[in-house]
Amino acid sequence: MKLRPTYALIAIIFAFGVFPGTALAQYREAFAAYTKGEYATAFRQALKAAETGDLRAQTMLGSLYLTGRGVKKNLERARIWFEKAANKGHREAQFELALMLMAKKEGPVNMDQVRLNFFRAAKQGHVRAQYNMGILNTGIQGLEANWDEAAKWFRKAAEQGNALAQYSLGVLFAEGRGVEKNQIESAKWIGKAAIQGNVDAAVDYGFLSFKGDGLEKDEKVGAKWLLFAANKGNVVAQNRMARLYHKGRGVERDFIEAAKWNILARARGLTNTELDELTTALSEGERGEAKRRAKLWEKQYGSPAKSNLSQ
Repeated sequence: MKLRPTYALIAIIFAFGVFPGTALAQYREAFAAYTKGEYATAFRQALKAAETGDLRAQTMLGSLYLTGRGVKKNLERARIWFEKAANKGHREAQFELALMLMAKKEGPVNMDQVRLNFFRAAKQGHVRAQYNMGILNTGIQGLEANWDEAAKWFRKAAEQGNALAQYSLGVLFAEGRGVEKNQIESAKWIGKAAIQGNVDAAVDYGFLSFKGDGLEKDEKVGAKWLLFAANKGNVVAQNRMARLYHKGRGVERDFIEAAKWNILARARGLTNTELDELTTALSEGERGEAKRRAKLWEKQYGSPAKSNLSQ
């Protein structure tokens, strides 16, 4: 909630020449400079505003010290500024402080403080903090698993549109962890995540479409989602696309395309004897075409990305 000063307070402000607008202007200048990549200017303006108590500016200073942008990298100063804003209730500072504490490289990680700051931010509606509260309650980092809590926080973040949370909630519905097992709900949330581009969700939604689990069976739709994931570098989807092209399921049968996807999957460590035999049985020209297509794919799409806690 944004508090508004009373008329009496306004009078005091004018009498003593203290204008909150000055800090606001300084923060706006810092923010504008930051978005332009002018980090030294952003640091100078943010410092002025932060010293007057502007929580957004304090959080920006923490970020600048953390990344070494506009100022020499200093993790201790970053922590101090994040803590100043976090202890005053700034949810982004709470989230960043939790991430910073969890990424600590020397000594034990204080998971109580990590959880506390994620919780504070999550309670204020910070969607990534809500997702991370879900992750913490799955039992990572030696914490005790609480699936009811995990489901609760995943749902909060999922309802705000977080794709990672949507996928996680879908998995919980499929497994019956923290919620009653429900394949229709599982498919719904996994589908929402897939639409947003979550690769793991796309793979699962492809499989669900082939099986008709929780949604109408449609092999063409399943192949579409597996192709999407395969083009994002998912090795399971690449292997499955090779098999689909080999059998002509959901796609038109194409042995060269099958060989191409098998080549790509093998390069990422997933082999299949049947597909290897198919590739060997092709003519020299067909194998050459499959290799050419695989090289073109590598040039266009590259390698897959990884994900974990929401950053």
